[in-house]
Amino acid sequence: MKKISEIRKSFFGDKYVIFAPKRGLRPHKISEEDAKRKEQFKENCFFCPGPDEDKAVYKIDVGGKWLVKVVENKFPALSLTNKKAYGKQEIVIDTPNHGEDFCDLSPEHIRTVLDVYAARIKAINELENINYVQVFKNDGGKAGASIPHAHSQIIGLEYIPHHMMADTMAMDKYCCENGSCAYCDIIKKELKEKERIVFDDDNVVALCPWASSSPYALWVLPKAHKNKLEDLTPEERLSIAKALKIATSRLDTEEIPYNFFIHDSLPHNDHHFRLKIASRMNVWGGFEIGSGVIINPVFPEDAADFYKK
Repeated sequence: MKKISEIRKSFFGDKYVIFAPKRGLRPHKISEEDAKRKEQFKENCFFCPGPDEDKAVYKIDVGGKWLVKVVENKFPALSLTNKKAYGKQEIVIDTPNHGEDFCDLSPEHIRTVLDVYAARIKAINELENINYVQVFKNDGGKAGASIPHAHSQIIGLEYIPHHMMADTMAMDKYCCENGSCAYCDIIKKELKEKERIVFDDDNVVALCPWASSSPYALWVLPKAHKNKLEDLTPEERLSIAKALKIATSRLDTEEIPYNFFIHDSLPHNDHHFRLKIASRMNVWGGFEIGSGVIINPVFPEDAADFYKK
């Protein structure tokens, strides 16, 4: 385990992270409240199979019953009828079984969830005036989960968020200067060094990034340069599902809340697809908020060891 603080700059772009292991942050149990919430919501859970089955926007059935289902968000912040807050929001119910966590699903089931993501990203992107679609999961109360039944969310926006535009411009700059994709080069570098690799097969690699902004951050990247989730083969999606199961199972074992989110390439760009996991153990203080420089108590090399235990 690394013990001396270190400042690291991201592989591309101008993001800096201070790694400070002396803060002594270790995995610890923080989700007793989540276990209680699961039981409290079980009787009147909105996402369990019930009388509203015909209201699904999209679903995949197995044996006459749905396995993964998409519904409209009943309490949206955005809508297609509100010009002042235009957008589209949907909920992906990962499983019909209340109490079954995402990490409990089989890799094949998780691949089905990924298939649903791909289908809905494509459909929402085709809506008029939608220019950006984000898929994300909040797992645990401290990660923003409000209903304790395994689910994910999709939001389509009229505008492209500044964060994504800045990331896109940094990738474009890297490509112009080096003649190659930043994430393709990251994969080559990480596979050579092997210190931060968590999962590696013929299709994808999962790694803890060099300058991670959250403890136990993980990126899952296809080895082939592909832009979007919909471009990935069934085999590539299954590999991503296997990596996701390993990572989320480890986080769940230590009861660490997390988010994961999907970044497709923006329209008219040739950028690498990526799925990123961020734990929610850190609480940013005034320095992080004021400077934009993050202090992370867990080096990515130690995070990789954590996942491989």
